[in-house]
Amino acid sequence: MEKIKSILKVYLGFFAYSPMRWLRVWFSTLLVGFNQGVGIVALVPLLQMFEKNTYDEGNVIMRILHSITVITGVTISLESILLFYLSIMIVNSLLTYFSSIWQNDLQLDYTAEERTDIFGKLVDSQWTFLKGKGRNEFLHLLTSEVPKLTTMCYHLISITCSFIILAVFLSFAFMLSVSFTLLVSTCGILLFVVMSRFLKRIYSYSFSNLSTNRNFFKQIENYWDVIKLAKVHGTEEMHKVRFLKVNKAFVAERKMLIKTRSLSQVIFRLSAVSFICTVVYLGFQFGSVSLSSLLILIFLFARIFPHFQKIQNDLQQVVSLFPSIESIEITKVELNKNNVASDYNGSKQSVTLLEGIEMECLGFVYANTKTIFENLSLFIPARKLTGIVGLSGSGKTTLLDLITGILQPTNGDVKVDGISLASINRNKWCKTIAYVSQDTVFINGSLRDNLIWENKEISDERIFNILKKVNAFEFVVGLKNGLDTMMINNGGHFSGGERQRLALARALLRSPKLLLLDEVSSALDSSNEKIVLDILSSLKHEVTIVFITHSIEAKHYFDELIDLDSCQQKKVIVNV
Repeated sequence: MEKIKSILKVYLGFFAYSPMRWLRVWFSTLLVGFNQGVGIVALVPLLQMFEKNTYDEGNVIMRILHSITVITGVTISLESILLFYLSIMIVNSLLTYFSSIWQNDLQLDYTAEERTDIFGKLVDSQWTFLKGKGRNEFLHLLTSEVPKLTTMCYHLISITCSFIILAVFLSFAFMLSVSFTLLVSTCGILLFVVMSRFLKRIYSYSFSNLSTNRNFFKQIENYWDVIKLAKVHGTEEMHKVRFLKVNKAFVAERKMLIKTRSLSQVIFRLSAVSFICTVVYLGFQFGSVSLSSLLILIFLFARIFPHFQKIQNDLQQVVSLFPSIESIEITKVELNKNNVASDYNGSKQSVTLLEGIEMECLGFVYANTKTIFENLSLFIPARKLTGIVGLSGSGKTTLLDLITGILQPTNGDVKVDGISLASINRNKWCKTIAYVSQDTVFINGSLRDNLIWENKEISDERIFNILKKVNAFEFVVGLKNGLDTMMINNGGHFSGGERQRLALARALLRSPKLLLLDEVSSALDSSNEKIVLDILSSLKHEVTIVFITHSIEAKHYFDELIDLDSCQQKKVIVNV
């Protein structure tokens, strides 16, 4: 029952996205299916009427066609019959074409809408939630699983249309013979019920295939993350073996899924042929219906059973897609639960960093397991260069994350100029911050795009001035395309020191009020480290700077030094 509710929820969401376009697709799909059967069902009695120049009064369809010819005054001739059939086929071809275009347009637009919605929720999610997730999970969801939403919806449209077409054809069959139609209908329903046991197998195979498919993506991503290490250690063969294992499992599960679907279709087709043969035999044996009616019944049943099979196939497709739909719904619930868009509420206060940042009795427990801070109190003065030191695991990076607001303290408070960070408009607060991490990251685009990001008003002249400050001007102007150089593979063609200096330039181009630096000098030699520290010293009267470091040489540059190993229980500032 829960699965049916989930399917209906998705279907109603698809309908609500664009009701008029949905109705257009639904009606065109219905007309295509109905039109395909009408032509062949009407063609047989028309040819019989033309050949014998009469009609079987016991044949209801012949009587209807004869009445139409009398009312319209159309003479039954080979030309008129062929023209009728040709018209049906032309209309059907045009309907099929437009239905396909409308369906694809609706599916692609809805898929794009869902991707945008999920990605928007992803962007607005809490850092603690995102940090515990693998990027391949979301990559696979957005590229492979989201399109299955609309695919499933189309199969549901197809099912409803098939039921209507089936009802129309059965009504024609009942006009010709109630007993034979009841026999065929009963056989079709029983066969449908028997074949439904395949649905459980298909769901099971699809669910395991979804998991294996994700592992498939994960293996590729994992190798890319350690590609240099693999080359240095010569462990390429290990990665080949791991990938081969996942690939074999993926192929084996797909084969079982396809085999199960194909087996059910073969059984259905053979059963349908057997039933039709039985009807023909009984019709001739007992002669309860006329020959013309029997021929039309055979054509009708030949159209009825494929629709029974089509409904079965569509249901199998829905069931095979359902694990992906479940995954999407679970992800949406998680994203909604971890949404932090409210933190950007415009009704909250703005703040200008004039006095400093204070931690009061701060506590932070990571994932309810690891205690990072317990009753931490400290003060970071504004417009000073403050250094933070401590052993590995003492919480230096976590402290910066609490200052930015992407982490919230378990207890205690973070205050900016005496105002709780929870009361501050986070969007405005973040725009005053520039952050440089130890591991620099660049987006796909030109060097200029990576330096200015969304701020198109920054001139090249200002960019070059900042590059000079961080000692990056010479190697940038030395590039063949200068600022138009594309950042390939996350800037992998630059050295570690060059990447770090570019990241620092990007931070300074934001004109921040608060500059947070996490081990930024670790990739620099002593000469470049001194240049960067001299730059920071010259900026400290304009911007509040917090600098995490292990470098002994850097310490004499600091106005204040916070040692996290010695200030867990009291407010501490060590003057340098």
